[in-house]
Amino acid sequence: MKEFIGRHNGTMIILPANQKLQYDNVSFLMASKEIDYVCSHSEVMWKNPYTKPLYLLKKYIAVPHARPIARYWYFTSPFALNLRLAVIGTVGYGTVMLYASYGSERPEMGVQFLRSWCHIMFLPQPHISVNNWQQFAIHHILMISGFVFTTLYTSMLKSMLTSGLFEAQLNTLEDLEHSPYPLLTNSYYAELYKGSTSVPASVINNAHIVSNDVIDNSRYNLNANYMYIAYEDLMEGILYQEHLRKVPRLKLIPQSVMDGLFALPVLESLPYLNMLDAYLRRIFECGILSKMKSNAWRDTIKSGIYHLMRYEREEQKPYDLEFYLFAFLLWALGLTLAALCFLLELLRFQLNVYLQFGNKSAYEVILPAREPVVPTLRPNCEEQKLVLTGNFSERALTIIYLEDSQATRMFAYLTSWLWRAQQLQVLIIYPGATTGKLFQLFSHCWHQGMVHILVLLPETQQLYSYMPYPKLELLIMQNTLEYFHRTRGLLWDFHGFEITCGILPSGAPRAFLFRDHRNRVIYAGYMLRMVLDFIEHFNGSIRTHTVETLREANEALTTRVVDFLPYLLAETPNFTGSVVLWHENSFLMAPSARLLPRYMYLLKAFSWTTWLACFCLWSYCSGAWFLLSEGRLNLSAAFLQILRLSLFLSPGEGLVAPPAPRRLLMYSIMTIAGLMLTNLYLAKLSSNLAAGLYDSQLNTFDDLEGTNYKLPQHEVEFNFLRQLPDLHPQLAKRLLLTPEQLVDSYRRDLNTSMLHIGFEDSIEFALYQQKFLRLPLFHKLSKIVYQQPFFMPSAFGRPYLKIFNFYVRRMFEAGILLKMKSDGFGHGIQSGRLRFVNRAWYQEVGSNDLEYYYVAAGVWLSGMFLGALCFGCEYFFGSWNRRM
Repeated sequence: MKEFIGRHNGTMIILPANQKLQYDNVSFLMASKEIDYVCSHSEVMWKNPYTKPLYLLKKYIAVPHARPIARYWYFTSPFALNLRLAVIGTVGYGTVMLYASYGSERPEMGVQFLRSWCHIMFLPQPHISVNNWQQFAIHHILMISGFVFTTLYTSMLKSMLTSGLFEAQLNTLEDLEHSPYPLLTNSYYAELYKGSTSVPASVINNAHIVSNDVIDNSRYNLNANYMYIAYEDLMEGILYQEHLRKVPRLKLIPQSVMDGLFALPVLESLPYLNMLDAYLRRIFECGILSKMKSNAWRDTIKSGIYHLMRYEREEQKPYDLEFYLFAFLLWALGLTLAALCFLLELLRFQLNVYLQFGNKSAYEVILPAREPVVPTLRPNCEEQKLVLTGNFSERALTIIYLEDSQATRMFAYLTSWLWRAQQLQVLIIYPGATTGKLFQLFSHCWHQGMVHILVLLPETQQLYSYMPYPKLELLIMQNTLEYFHRTRGLLWDFHGFEITCGILPSGAPRAFLFRDHRNRVIYAGYMLRMVLDFIEHFNGSIRTHTVETLREANEALTTRVVDFLPYLLAETPNFTGSVVLWHENSFLMAPSARLLPRYMYLLKAFSWTTWLACFCLWSYCSGAWFLLSEGRLNLSAAFLQILRLSLFLSPGEGLVAPPAPRRLLMYSIMTIAGLMLTNLYLAKLSSNLAAGLYDSQLNTFDDLEGTNYKLPQHEVEFNFLRQLPDLHPQLAKRLLLTPEQLVDSYRRDLNTSMLHIGFEDSIEFALYQQKFLRLPLFHKLSKIVYQQPFFMPSAFGRPYLKIFNFYVRRMFEAGILLKMKSDGFGHGIQSGRLRFVNRAWYQEVGSNDLEYYYVAAGVWLSGMFLGALCFGCEYFFGSWNRRM
């Protein structure tokens, strides 16, 4: 209408905002001649004239798009009911057949069920006993079935995670019979749809009647909780908001529910009605109306009525917490069942062991009566008693009746019984105890790391224990509850007790000391920080002890001079360690590829095949030019002319007169070839001068063949590497025995004349110095030399080792250890052990120094020498000919 009014020089007046146009007042406004036309489709209720219809306009129903199912159902969805029954049947078949195939020596049915279940899950089993061909066939059938089922399950699950799973989509009007979504409409259309046979009755009965403003607001925001009915142009404009979304919110049912005429309601006896009809017909037939419709959609976006929805809030997130809810439920159920079975086993099984030392009569007096339900062991010699160590001592309450005559033997046996299990509870019944004897007993227990000791004096019924921090003292307990409070409260507070840490001179980045600019001692290194934070958290104090070599460090741990050694050591029987956090990899650090000598740049612009092709070209063309000259040129002159043309130089006197056609063709070919060769040579040479040319890079152990690099190692590492069965031969033959301090110094100084081997933290510590280099001096080879468990070496008998394990595990899981490691790199720079390398002098490209011109000078000197030689020969032969 705007285009029509503007074309005929008219003026368009829009109804004021205070006179809001509604469905029920259109006829009144037209009867009072306040409006001439309405920019809407003609409605039956208006009973006004309208323009000639252009086409039939259809009404459609927009329904919410299928919503994604709950993500915890993904685990159960890959298999349909028939496949689930097949899995259950296969497991049942395997269980029954395995149980029947064992004959009289049948294990429990549960064992066979677990074996069948492991096969169907395609999991390895620690031990399978196959006694006959029937069992062999059953196991293989189950393994093949497990492979098929697990592969099918994982492929289906991956496909579902990629595309997503959705509820049933509403695609037809018949699907709306059971739709949970209500229809949002006004009272006029609700009455109108009741008389329509195409709209399902259940949709009309479930309609929500609201005002037009609520309907428009809900449709414009694509509220996916309702269904909507509207003409197709309005639906297309509303759904234009989601054309950038991967998963739409609303979807049109392709079946129309009602038809209408595309015509504009106008005032009765409008004088320009015929002109308007003709204009509308022309713009419709020319396709201009479709262009106006698409422009209108973009105008609604610009005006803010519609909004393009770009955020895929309904996209599948297969790895959020909801996705793992089903797996967590199965995991929690399995843990609950396992814990229940474990508790039942504990309640069901109990073993009493009575050990005799010394007086047999006293032993028989305190021995309780035999219990028929509980099995009992009564060993008579110490060799039989030590068999129980490791089998039952992990969850044991040790009760000792101590006599003075057998105290030494009892102490020795108690140390062996609780070796590496010092955290267990021990009750000692000590009739002849005095203060001195109790101090002696507790001193021995503290030296062996046993702190959960409770002594009972039977005559006085008194309970004694001891407090080891900060010095040994006796504690009188009123009851066992006070004893357990002491265990948790007092023993987790060190009260300033000193814990000794050994420090190696080559311990960086794990442990090293230095003084800052304020002359304060800084404890650096991530392993040392682990111990220091543990000590500070439990109110202890640290004392450092310097050990010079690894051999001294092992001796210090063996003799318990130090409590912790923040260093990566191979596990030996001489000391224990904390919990293993990860496996540390040992890598090889090799020098990066070096720059080639600069005099090679003039030769390296072409490969040897290109140079060979050039020489063949010069030889062939020289011969051809010599033959074409018909005796006017000798072979040398022909070679020089071809060389000048190939170097894109002036041909000289050869082109003073127009040459013959064949010679002209030769000139043209050689000139073009010379242009290509010289440009190619200059381009390659310029590129080489800008980037530099390097030797071949050492990327694998096999690349070391032909190099003269040595691998310095200290004595302990040298002997360890030589004993490795799978050590690469290129590394084995390069091992060089070197003092420990020099090995660490070579690595930290980035000595490029040799190779370096070390654990990943030491390699990263040394390579941290070259972080500002454009071209690094060293690089780490990706191949692992060997692996070693990462743990904190500790002396035997340390009662706080269990607390330390709990503390460092939490530190590792929280990621604090990574922060400590990065801080250690900064401390390495601050302490002077590391220094940033700002310039790699032997890798700088200097293209215009004297070395660069060596080849050019050599070629020039060779030419001068050959020229002088030819001149001398010609002069000699010329003089000889004149004499003759």
